[in-house]
Amino acid sequence: NGFQKLEKIKEQTGRADS
Repeated sequence: NGFQKLEKIKEQTGRADS
């Protein structure tokens, strides 16, 4: 599931950006 992996990366990026 590439979507699930992308979602996880998106969440991590959002936290890092914060």
